[in-house]
Parts: sequence; C-alpha cells; structure tokens
Amino acid sequence: MKTALIMLSTVALSVSAAAEPVLVTAEVLPSERVSFADLNLSSAAGLKTLKRRIHGAAERVCEAAGRPHFQNYMVAHSCFKSAYEDGLEQMGTMIDRPTRGSTVAAASMTIRGE
Repeated sequence: MKTALIMLSTVALSVSAAAEPVLVTAEVLPSERVSFADLNLSSAAGLKTLKRRIHGAAERVCEAAGRPHFQNYMVAHSCFKSAYEDGLEQMGTMIDRPTRGSTVAAASMTIRGE
C-alpha cells in the first residue's frame, strides 16, 4: 500500500507538471448478498442452512482465477477463511440481538472477498 501511494504521488507530481488530469481507480472487491428472509434463525435447521449459504457465498467470491498455481490457492483459501468467518460473525450478531420490541432491518448480509 505504501509503495502504491509513493508511486501515485510520483505520478501525480510528474503529471501535474504537464497539466494533464490524473485518473485514479480502485479495485472493486467481489461480494454477494446472502438472504435469510425465509429462515427461522431460532431453529437448528435454519442456522445450518444459513451457514451453508454463507459457506457457498464465501467460496464464490473468493474463487482463484488460475487455480493450478499454489499461490492462487493460498490467496483463495485466505480470502475464503476471512469471508466465511465474517459471515459467521454477522450471523452471530443477528442471533444475539434482543428480540423484545425490535425487528431485523434487513433479512440479508453481504459476504465480501478480499
């Protein structure tokens, strides 16, 4: 990240001298919405289904483009682990919310790849 900022600063300085605009783009991380509107989260079956949905979404957002290479596998595995754990944390937050007088604002969560 520091290297990118240094390079961007260097490019910005050299481009500003030529008075041309600088276009900075950001990489969009893959994400997938996981709905649980149809699930009863107070039942074991509902929780199991939601975990399965989170697992599938984490796999999809973290697919490695060139799977045969070990480095791609390691990146995909790290991404999956992070995305799956984040999904489980979101699920835990939904379950732990007090139910008295409150409603769930949204019946979905977002799983993001890294």
